Amino acid sequence: MKSNLAPKPGRSVFYGEQRNPEIASTRFQALESWSLESLWQISEENLVTLKEALRHGDEFDVWSTPSEWTQPGRFVNGIALRKRILSFVPSRWLGHSCVDGLVHSAVVQAVRYLCLLRLGPAGQGGFTFRVLSPTSLQGIAYNPLPALLGIAVGKRLQMLSANGIRNSDVSAQSEVHLANVTLDDIECLSLSKKNECIIEANRMKLLEGFGLWRDAPLADERALTKALGDARKHNNKLASRPHLPLPDDYVAALGARCLWIAFDLGPNVIRLTKAVLLGYNGVWASDLHPGTISNRRANVHRAVLDGAIFTDSRGKVIESPPFPFRLPEPKGFGANRGGPRADSEAWKPQSAAHLIKLMWAIQAAHMCIVFLSTGCRLSELLALKSSALVSPDDGHHYMNGKIFKHVRNRGGAEFEWAIPEVAAKALNQQAEIIDLAERLYRQRREGALPPVKQVADKKLWGRVSIGRANDPTMPMGDATGALKTFAGFLSLDPEPGGQKLRSHRFRKTLARLMALALTQAPTILMQVFGHKSIEMTMGYVLTDRGLRGEIEKVSRELRVMRAASIVSDMVEQDIATPTPGAGYGGNAAAAIHEAVVQHQARVHRRAQQWGIDCATELAEILTLQGQAWEQVRQGVICTKFPNETGPCNRRKGRPEPSRCSSECAHRLEEAFLREDVIGVLEAAVTGYEIATSNGETLVAAHWAGQIRSNIGRFHDVRSVWESNPVVIKIMGLDRRSREE
Repeated sequence: MKSNLAPKPGRSVFYGEQRNPEIASTRFQALESWSLESLWQISEENLVTLKEALRHGDEFDVWSTPSEWTQPGRFVNGIALRKRILSFVPSRWLGHSCVDGLVHSAVVQAVRYLCLLRLGPAGQGGFTFRVLSPTSLQGIAYNPLPALLGIAVGKRLQMLSANGIRNSDVSAQSEVHLANVTLDDIECLSLSKKNECIIEANRMKLLEGFGLWRDAPLADERALTKALGDARKHNNKLASRPHLPLPDDYVAALGARCLWIAFDLGPNVIRLTKAVLLGYNGVWASDLHPGTISNRRANVHRAVLDGAIFTDSRGKVIESPPFPFRLPEPKGFGANRGGPRADSEAWKPQSAAHLIKLMWAIQAAHMCIVFLSTGCRLSELLALKSSALVSPDDGHHYMNGKIFKHVRNRGGAEFEWAIPEVAAKALNQQAEIIDLAERLYRQRREGALPPVKQVADKKLWGRVSIGRANDPTMPMGDATGALKTFAGFLSLDPEPGGQKLRSHRFRKTLARLMALALTQAPTILMQVFGHKSIEMTMGYVLTDRGLRGEIEKVSRELRVMRAASIVSDMVEQDIATPTPGAGYGGNAAAAIHEAVVQHQARVHRRAQQWGIDCATELAEILTLQGQAWEQVRQGVICTKFPNETGPCNRRKGRPEPSRCSSECAHRLEEAFLREDVIGVLEAAVTGYEIATSNGETLVAAHWAGQIRSNIGRFHDVRSVWESNPVVIKIMGLDRRSREE
């Protein structure tokens, strides 16, 4: 029977339906057979049928979602409702004889409620009559719903224990009532989980008002005594734990070890795996005993791996890795006849399982390289295909993928990342690694080596493991767990800085490094991360509370280094070919050059040799220990001190780059701009002559202004062009106009 209370059309197309019309079609088909009003009491048998019809799995206590309906990497194996509910039941009641029956009843309620949210009007606020997306249902099934049901189970067990009832066969004792759950009961939860539970309880109240649900918690107690009493305070204020950037020394160690695993060890593993697969040809036959096949494979392993030579990316033989790591010891009869392997040999593969372990490590290293190169989210990384890498003829590399956050399409929106050479190399090698892992898996699982099926656009990351979870043909599941295990494999702390290593910390690390290195970092990061507002990007940048101090420190150090480089250049220029300003331009060049000469004299009087320390000493004086000297644009530096005035702002304070004038006494120009100035003067003189001959007064005035602006930028250039008739004419006109 068709329901009388079907959800109304939303104001816009439901997110997932733009790419997955099956989400809507399965819902409409289910509404033809079941009414919304009856779902709260539907039998368990019919509930199994409904759950399968909605494509949420055939395991009753597991809420699963098709991978094409949600983001990659999100609850790949489904959500075990029974396990989640038990995790919220107080531990003192887990041994009660009635716990199994009550938890089963709670699972039934959970599935009923989730099916109702999948079919009915479950939105809130301005979205009251909209159904929820599959991703929203996953979040509800993982946290707030199991929490409420687990608390309800605990309260029911407490009541049964108080009444002395221990017999779980009584049907009345297997009922779980969410109506017994109050606000006080969820005070034990963290602040985020508590807020989620309140939202879900309000949703149940809303559905109860529609007549679609019969058991809602007391989400909002509006008793008059409490309204007039003292204000209630949250005693459970947990400090938020944002994803923190990785420590600098940790990033350095992780990066170096990932590069060695990927590009020094990786090609060796690829070469040996190909040789093993080639040796497997002819090993398997349907009439052979499994033990015989296993012995033949072991012979292949010994023939290929024993005595194998490993070389690094420069062609040198690898005697031992630059950091310690061990492969698991072989298992089985006679596996350790010679005792445990020495540390110098423990890293060399001796079996197919060892090759799989190394391919797992190489895949994890590729992930870290891509994370640090692009700052992509985990879902964006797992959505990459083998054709993601694009390398046009311009020498740049790009990674094509999808972003899922802040886009209306549940299938994601196309996005392009510019990536460095190292990330492009990692992506290219990862496609080869996952292909070899799949071939090795199929051969060992099916016996005969199947023909390699060429797929134009296959997944890039798979479940590579030496355990039972090994199945490279399946998408990667627990990527966060793999990163933690990989940190231990590299002999690094899996919790750097007191926080677990997870994918989003790479994103915050990239934001921090860019903020330290680039002046326009927020704008660049906004484009790289695909953010919709600069405020969100600044939230990433300022996650590290000490970042502002670090940025100021790095800025000061960079200014001192820049000034020291200019001082050293002037000293070298004086030794080679002495020129005014030591080759630099701008009105500040002469003063700085004079300071260099005087400092050289002081160093000489101290009977010291000129060195880098002397240049740094003078640079700190010239920049007030990094407080002054700002880069106006490429090649142009403002040397104005904070307490000095200039023509750009006509007051004390920071300079205004947009109004920088070539006549300013604080302007310093680098030597490479000399060619640009000469080119501008040549073009301006020619343009002035043509405009004058054509009677174009305004155009001639424009070219005259260009000559006036550039003639004084370099002293030696001015001395050459002052004899030009056009320049003499223009400068003479300027002189007469000033006299008048």
